[in-house]
Amino acid sequence: MDRFYIIWDKKYFPKFRYFITLVTVENNEINLAWKNKESLFSTGLSVHDGNAKMFYNMGNYYFKEKNYKKAKVFFREALRLHKCYASAYNNLAAIYEDTDVVEAEKNYKKAIYCNKHNPSAYTNLARILVARDDVENAVTVLLSVVNGNAYYFTALLNLAKIMRKKGYYIAAENLYHHAIIHDQSSTADPYLAYGKFLTEIERYQDSIKVLDRGTEIDKHNLDLLLSMGWNYFELGGEENLKEAEKIFKRAESIKATADVYVYLGMVELKRGYEAPNKKLQHQNKAKKYHKIAVDIEPNNPERLVRWAIVLADSGELERAMELLEEAKQKDPDCRKSYNVHLWLSRMYAQKQKFVFATSTLEACYGADLESEVLAEIKSELGSFYSKIARDLRGSSQMESNKDPEGTLRQSAHVRQRAIDVLTEATNHKPGDLDIKVKLAQV
Repeated sequence: MDRFYIIWDKKYFPKFRYFITLVTVENNEINLAWKNKESLFSTGLSVHDGNAKMFYNMGNYYFKEKNYKKAKVFFREALRLHKCYASAYNNLAAIYEDTDVVEAEKNYKKAIYCNKHNPSAYTNLARILVARDDVENAVTVLLSVVNGNAYYFTALLNLAKIMRKKGYYIAAENLYHHAIIHDQSSTADPYLAYGKFLTEIERYQDSIKVLDRGTEIDKHNLDLLLSMGWNYFELGGEENLKEAEKIFKRAESIKATADVYVYLGMVELKRGYEAPNKKLQHQNKAKKYHKIAVDIEPNNPERLVRWAIVLADSGELERAMELLEEAKQKDPDCRKSYNVHLWLSRMYAQKQKFVFATSTLEACYGADLESEVLAEIKSELGSFYSKIARDLRGSSQMESNKDPEGTLRQSAHVRQRAIDVLTEATNHKPGDLDIKVKLAQV
């Protein structure tokens, strides 16, 4: 059956904004082929097999699906048709980063050669250079972006982030200063980036000063206000907490987001810790704020975690665990929120149910998470296994134990698991003293 499609065209009827023409498509098979992006791009390739953009789109689809083998094939074909396709070189390099750093570096350089105004290629190449401690060349690469344009500003901030993650804090701070001086956009963005950096290295007073300068440019910037309020929160003490609350309330008047209520709830919770005689009063306020955050974003597991923490802190541990168990059922593989599994496991441990604690956290063991997060998860998991091993050793010495040797073997097996997990945790975060202490105590 023929189908009719409406095409809006203003070429043939200038008096009106659009002219409607009807086009007949003699069969509807093309509609069936376009059920998803993959089939859509495949259909496009069958019609335009000499179009580099079509091959790039197909490669990009597989890249986002993490099917890197197929993505490489299509990116290479795009480059065969278009010898200087910067985006294809950039994405091809990204695929090679995990397996062949030399090839990745070569492709990033080609991407830059083909498009000297591509900040992502500069940033990615610089990241590779910093990873091998070639900081000087990393700086040269990013500062080679044309001075004075938007890409230069982006490059400065990207380089500062790289330096910060690598631990080169003085270099990072100099770059943030440089970004503020050279920013021509007249936005608060460089102040926000610099302020967050200072917060990260616990220079809260300095961060407040920088962020306050940012609010002079954009007094309605929520991120600036929340970041500034957080610094006062970190400083602690009633006066600073009052200032934090005042700033968060100001943010609420601009836009009542879930983040605003989470921060307000955290202020109340900290007030309760710092003033034990008013703890119950502050806990009730904290519960109210966190419940509002959950109501605003009911499908955000992080909001639920925060609410559960407050409930547990106020003596409603069972209710908190029920909420987290429900959230865990929706995320059994630890893909949406590792905090659901982490805090639920801690609550099981609080009830001395270490077997349940380990089984809850094991779901996150092989998840695709950042190295620091995996270190935290494996540190907790190793602690739980260590506790189970000690309990089994104690159980083997009880007169009621009918198979003490079997229990000791089981204890040794669990202890080895604890050692393996904690060793992996130290590999994820080599400088963490707490993890090393846990490993020594197994």
